[in-house]
Amino acid sequence: MLIQIALDEAQVDKALELLESQKRPHDSPEGPYGYAMYEVAIDVAKATENTHPLASIEIYQRYAERLIDQRGRDNYRQACEYLTSMGNIYQKIGKSTVWIDYIMSLREKYKNLPALKDEMAMAKL
Repeated sequence: MLIQIALDEAQVDKALELLESQKRPHDSPEGPYGYAMYEVAIDVAKATENTHPLASIEIYQRYAERLIDQRGRDNYRQACEYLTSMGNIYQKIGKSTVWIDYIMSLREKYKNLPALKDEMAMAKL
């Protein structure tokens, strides 16, 4: 709730700080910030795209990969939305090559998931 208040008051630094204090291990079964924090974490990622692009990328990446690991076309579609946001941020900060390398490694890691490949193609990733 404090994170949402910080976002509502345009205190993105505070929101990011509060979110980071809730971070769990990458392989946590509840996700990076727990089930209850999913929407708030994505709101923080959106709010910090311009001010803290690398933090925003990290949030999107953690959720995108978690969704992919959960399998299912709807999850892949949502993951592609986060990946698209990541790509836009990487482009804005002049790190397109890092983005390309990341997408290539993601494609290789999940090469046996045809539905993910379809969703990535539809998202032009």
